[in-house]
Amino acid sequence: MRTLAILVLLALPSLARAGYEMPCHIDGCQSVDGRYTIIAEPVGRIANHGPNQWNFVWHDNRTSDTRKFPAKGVSGGQTHSQLFIAPDGETFALFNHVTLWYPGKSDMHGATKLWGDRAGTPKDIQHEAFSRRIIIYRKDGTILKELGICDLLTPAELESVTTVFTRVHWIQEYPEFKTWKKAIRPAYAFCQVSPDYTVLEVHAIVPRGVKERTGRIVRVSLTDGSVLPADARLSHEKTPVRPVVGPAEPPDAETKTREGFVPSLDPVRVPGKFGWTAPKPANDLKPVE
Repeated sequence: MRTLAILVLLALPSLARAGYEMPCHIDGCQSVDGRYTIIAEPVGRIANHGPNQWNFVWHDNRTSDTRKFPAKGVSGGQTHSQLFIAPDGETFALFNHVTLWYPGKSDMHGATKLWGDRAGTPKDIQHEAFSRRIIIYRKDGTILKELGICDLLTPAELESVTTVFTRVHWIQEYPEFKTWKKAIRPAYAFCQVSPDYTVLEVHAIVPRGVKERTGRIVRVSLTDGSVLPADARLSHEKTPVRPVVGPAEPPDAETKTREGFVPSLDPVRVPGKFGWTAPKPANDLKPVE
């Protein structure tokens, strides 16, 4: 098995580097008119690989109605997720892109335990680690619908899914992002979302043997979990766009800069802020007079 692990990492160079891992986070969202917000709060200290627990906090900014409840369905291990809330505040959704789902602590090398005869390829695509990519919630925290990889990919695409470390690669980055590892938030690289936060779009992985470089478009309603036709004509407010306004990557490569990023609750329209930036190189500083 050790030999197989080495071979698959050599065969998949873009997946081979574990490198830096961003701390766990679940970014919140506000409705298009700013009335409703949904955020996630950790219960106690958060460990990068868990085990962790979270609460959701739903709030109506007009009436001051606030509801706090356990975040059902969220991975107990590593997670880098994004929340979206509908204009009427009645539903919200969580997007868990490529992080494997675990009920408790993540297994840093758990991907190899999921392999079948072919290194890197899961032996059981129905495994719970591949579930809960998108979860639709009612405003009281009850789950309306869960969608896993098997609900979103074709049989040919499922055969091309690979796993490495704590990740499952079933979708592609958008062209603007050379790699999700350099994005301000991983979720920004893997999706587009409608301005009203009700339609999510991703690019499925390209099946083996297919020459196209860009995968099939998959669109999902974030209010009821239905899969929408990719060629359906949508209104402006429901047509997915870049999920974040502003730079796609941090202004420098410093870890503190990336971890100091404070995301906006309305990322399609309002840029987030960097709480820390690296000092300029000495040769860029003005001489002291």
